[in-house]
Amino acid sequence: MPLTKEQLIAELDSAHRRIAELEKSEKKHLATQETCHALVDHSLQGLLILQEGRIVFANRRFSEMSGYTVEELLNASPEELEAGIHPEERDLVWGHNRARLEGKPVPGCYEYRALRTDGE
Repeated sequence: MPLTKEQLIAELDSAHRRIAELEKSEKKHLATQETCHALVDHSLQGLLILQEGRIVFANRRFSEMSGYTVEELLNASPEELEAGIHPEERDLVWGHNRARLEGKPVPGCYEYRALRTDGE
């Protein structure tokens, strides 16, 4: 049975209210997301996210610690990543990475020695 004019107006009004609620919710979500990103990016702790052998995120502090720009880190090849890890730490880092890919439990956060662009 077709909707009456009054029912159609009520449905449209309800849809407009729902859209307004969703837009308001989206704005709050984006603001929260921006705040979280700013906190992580400005952390005093160097943070790096590696996925499938590629860096997908590095914060400013990690960039400062390594001597590489964030852009250079995000574009680093697996060979460049390997060269940036202290030789005595490579087995640890890549072992954790392999174990994670195999679904084995590994620490979510750990420390390792790395080499800066100046060799330090």
